[in-house]
Amino acid sequence: MLFWVFCFYRLKVKIKTAQITPLVITAVVLLVAVSLHIVSRILTTQSEDGRVGWKQTVALTEPEQVEWLTYDARVKLGAALNDTKKVATNMATLFFDDKAFEEVNNGTYSTYFAPATNQAAANQLQELLWPWPRFIHGQIVRELKAEGATAIGFDVMFPELKKDNPVEHVLDPERGELTSDEFFALQMQRSKNVILAVDSNTVPTLLFQTNAVALASIWSQSDYAVLRRVRPYNMVRLWHPLIRGRVKSQGLLLDKAQVEPGKLVIPKKLLDEGELGTFEVPLNPNGSMRISEDGDIDFGGDEKQGPATEYPFVEKRVWNLGIEMAGRALGLDLDQPVFRKNKIILRGPNGLTRAIPVDRGGFFYIDWSLRFEDLKDGHTSIYYGHLPEVLINDYSRTHHGEEPANKFQDKIVLIGSVATGNNVTDVGATPLEAQTRLVTKHLNIANSILTGRFVERTTLPTEVVLIVALGAISALLTWRLRVLVASIAITGLTLSYLLVVTWMYIDHRYWIPMVMPVAGGLLMPHFSLVTYRVIFEQKEQRRVRGIFSKIVSPDVVQELLSVETLSLVGARRKVTVFFADVRGFTEFTDATQQAAEEYVAKHNLNEMEAKEHFDRIASETISTVNLYLATIADTVKKHNGTLDKYMGDCVMAFWGAPVANEHHARDCVCAAITAQRAVYDLNQKRFLENENRKKENELLLASGKPPRPFIPMLSLGTGINSGYVTVGLMGSDATIVNYTVFGREVNLASRLEGASGRGRIFIGESTYLELKRDAPELAASCIPQNPITTKGFRQAIPIYEVHWKECVNETIASTPAVPAAA
Repeated sequence: MLFWVFCFYRLKVKIKTAQITPLVITAVVLLVAVSLHIVSRILTTQSEDGRVGWKQTVALTEPEQVEWLTYDARVKLGAALNDTKKVATNMATLFFDDKAFEEVNNGTYSTYFAPATNQAAANQLQELLWPWPRFIHGQIVRELKAEGATAIGFDVMFPELKKDNPVEHVLDPERGELTSDEFFALQMQRSKNVILAVDSNTVPTLLFQTNAVALASIWSQSDYAVLRRVRPYNMVRLWHPLIRGRVKSQGLLLDKAQVEPGKLVIPKKLLDEGELGTFEVPLNPNGSMRISEDGDIDFGGDEKQGPATEYPFVEKRVWNLGIEMAGRALGLDLDQPVFRKNKIILRGPNGLTRAIPVDRGGFFYIDWSLRFEDLKDGHTSIYYGHLPEVLINDYSRTHHGEEPANKFQDKIVLIGSVATGNNVTDVGATPLEAQTRLVTKHLNIANSILTGRFVERTTLPTEVVLIVALGAISALLTWRLRVLVASIAITGLTLSYLLVVTWMYIDHRYWIPMVMPVAGGLLMPHFSLVTYRVIFEQKEQRRVRGIFSKIVSPDVVQELLSVETLSLVGARRKVTVFFADVRGFTEFTDATQQAAEEYVAKHNLNEMEAKEHFDRIASETISTVNLYLATIADTVKKHNGTLDKYMGDCVMAFWGAPVANEHHARDCVCAAITAQRAVYDLNQKRFLENENRKKENELLLASGKPPRPFIPMLSLGTGINSGYVTVGLMGSDATIVNYTVFGREVNLASRLEGASGRGRIFIGESTYLELKRDAPELAASCIPQNPITTKGFRQAIPIYEVHWKECVNETIASTPAVPAAA
């Protein structure tokens, strides 16, 4: 998970913590997101008994529930973008709708029913109620077969035979008088293309089972009230007639039957007591039932092997109705499927294959492309048949030898009920519609098989990798970029991701999850790191301001706060170092101290008065030197230099760190010139002030008052040198922290300052070469000096003097300090 690495340092004394903390935050957030995604997806996988997930109210399933909503939105969008144009052309429907129910029930089309065996039965055909006599279904099968239907699928259950009453008897031209059920079974036997429905444990009665070409499952289970997926097949137990015949009479619960050693145990309801009992069937060692000579179950006696023994049930794989119908149309071998991980492969003639993707629970997602209203309004290539028309065509064909139009030629036909208020009409929600006839699920499934287009979802490991990858990208962008830029980048990445996954579904039916990759992969790491950055960076910015606000310009401070890769730990940098010493300050201090002592002695001051006088003189001395030092420091900061420290009456500064500066030598020399001129301007003002005091003192002396002291005028000696130095913070949070430089080039700058004298700027050869590159005019004004030999350097050092005194009064510039008058 932690496969990405930071490539920068943050401003922090404990730098390792600053590096590890974002990684830990990202790791924890992604671990939570991935775990929640895995748990949510596993819990929402349907179990074998059809229940969804662990508990439908478990909060841990909510991410997957929200993901399903995004899936529904993509399904709607896909259907809106002309998905009906991608529908197979060899499908048809024959739905029992409201109009069909009304016209059949009121006898409008009774003339076209199979002939009744007597007048009483014919009269009863005038008022039919649902469920209709089975001979009507037989007539439908007969006509659809005659029109060339490939397969006929009934989404109608036929679990038992109808009662023997007059209306249930009809005449067949070849077989004569038949019950309605027999007539239906006969037509299925003749057509050899009828598929009957199985729902959970409800199967057609044996008469219909043996005459239908296949059984098919219509069972489905909604995911939180929305039908999105079904099983490709179900394993169904086809019970022996001797057991099925006892279901009602003895209250057998076949779905709870258990095979135990030597017997089959079937729970049953005791109708009188309302409790559960058991019905036990003895079994032979091979699992077959013991059959008595009269053809019933033998509940006692010896084991009977041989042809008289039969099994209590047969487990049969029953394909979904849509798959069964489409499979027969394509000639797929449904008896020999190939089971692969996450796929079921069906093979057909000429290399034809259909690979049905299935999830962990054995379900596949329905490619919802067809709405019921689209079928009804004729907006698709699917032929929407009408029951009265089929009955009329059957009558015309069988009674008058006519050949009506074959509208069902080479089509698979789905038959079901869509009437409103009909208790056999399955109504529910799909991704396309909040409430619709669910019989359309079989058409959508059949369309997938016919067109080879299936909804396939990414595997769980792939989704985990996707969440982690997006989380890593989100964290990297958030940590490397400024918060606003990172937020814009994450927003753009999120929108791009949503567009891509939407396109993948619409064009390829490939379902890539949206919720956890976006929420857990992109947004959660981003917001977590933004929160951490806000707290962390505010603290660090206060720390930067605290360290640098007094030693660099406000612009540099702001730049320090905005630089992403700023390093304040030990580093090697090329800089230019500046030393400026206030000349004459020592002499001034000694002179004022001596004058103060003479004043105390002359005026015979007591201890308290002497202390006050010395403190006043010390304050004036500090004010004087601070005035000059402040002038130099302000100049350094205005030229974006870094003020290192005050060393008595000397100022140390440098350019090129902490913020890189390619023109560090030029800026430093310009700052030195500005400082010299600032000191010159200051001395000029102080010189004029002393002239004024001179006149005032004449008046004071004339009046017998002590004169005011003259203010001193000090000069500046400057040494500058460039080169590679060690730079970094020195000290700790508990003590003074100083950002400084040290090394050979720093020592040389100090030596140059010592040799500069009064009012002069000496630079080293490396600085001079930097000036020649960056400021050739300034370099041309520099005057070479005799090399000097200094402590710590074996060879003589070439030096240059920067000429800055144009338009400067030499007398005023070189005026020594004037001590305070006694």
